[in-house]
Amino acid sequence: MGYRSELKFLGDGKFLSDRNTTIYIITIWTLSIIMPSYFHARGDCALYYTDAIYAFVWTSNEYCTKVSWYMDFAQDVSIVILIAIIDTITIIKYRITSVEMAKSTCKKTALKRNADKNLLIQTVAQGIVFAMELSTYFVLSGFFENKWVVWMLTTFAWTTVHSSDAFIIIIFNTEFRRLICSPKKLFTKKSRITHEGLHNTVHSGGLNTQEGSGF
Repeated sequence: MGYRSELKFLGDGKFLSDRNTTIYIITIWTLSIIMPSYFHARGDCALYYTDAIYAFVWTSNEYCTKVSWYMDFAQDVSIVILIAIIDTITIIKYRITSVEMAKSTCKKTALKRNADKNLLIQTVAQGIVFAMELSTYFVLSGFFENKWVVWMLTTFAWTTVHSSDAFIIIIFNTEFRRLICSPKKLFTKKSRITHEGLHNTVHSGGLNTQEGSGF
């Protein structure tokens, strides 16, 4: 959702239309299942837990080491770099168009601009956190032998980054914060708005019917 909005901001949104997005999702899931299954089955690579460092490690052989490095680390780094490029282009275009958007006195436009800004900051923060986790897990952990330090840089770091993702979303989205603080009030407000909208629709329909009947 986040990068879909970013790319729409970059262009006309056709690249990530509903149809194309569905194709991308199916393709990604298919490749994510087929490729690891093939490489892992070929070399009998697997993740197993070891008490020596309190972490999950790959099967120790030359083939599995290459798979873990290229299919896991290198692939994830490539994705982070791609996201960073998209974020950079988005920031540049956002700065260019911000002056024109600031001239608008429309409240709806201003709210949409703030929402886009928060979304951009959110995706940048998520990318930074994920890049830090990759660095600690695959690079820094190799310089230490103490099992607690390795555990902090691997298992704990992996768990923390995936947990922090939800916190980042909550921090930069007012709707989620409102839902957590007062869920009953939020749903009551939405229910009232829906009821008022339905009432206005029915009322308008009734007037149109009367006008059409000549009364």
